[in-house]
Amino acid sequence: MSQDASSAKAGCIGCLSIVVIVAIIAVVVVVVIGGGHKTPVAEQARSYIDKNGADVNRVQANVETVQVMIGLAQRAPTQANVNQLAQGAQQAHDNLDGLRDNLTGDFPGGALGDAELNVFSGTSDFRDAMIALVTYTGTPNAATLAQFTTKYQSAVAEWNRGVRTIWNLANTPKPPTL
Repeated sequence: MSQDASSAKAGCIGCLSIVVIVAIIAVVVVVVIGGGHKTPVAEQARSYIDKNGADVNRVQANVETVQVMIGLAQRAPTQANVNQLAQGAQQAHDNLDGLRDNLTGDFPGGALGDAELNVFSGTSDFRDAMIALVTYTGTPNAATLAQFTTKYQSAVAEWNRGVRTIWNLANTPKPPTL
């Protein structure tokens, strides 16, 4: 083999080595940089539901139980029904307080982060509304009723906005709205 052919062959091997090295570096860069990216929003929403769905359903169940008790106390405003409502609202408050702690997150912003914050804040507002309801059962007047109603309506709006957003982003039917 001539000197020129050997040099050309060595040059091709050198070029091929550089191409392989550049390709390896490109793969490493894609893996490292890609690993730092957040998952798509739909995956984040599904992950949120997988992690927090049971607690979200418990919040919904606590609030719906109190809604039933309110209806009963309105239809038959006996002292026993009012006492049951006060006890139910206090129990819901205590349950919601623990559930609220479970729903604490990073709230990174964006569609899902804002929705997570709405679910957390809605849970906090429901908890506060339950204490306002207990106060109303002990002191039934327009002011205590207005305090409960305001807190409760705010909680419902915030809660529904949060769970609808998360369930819609996850393409999951029937969000646990109130």
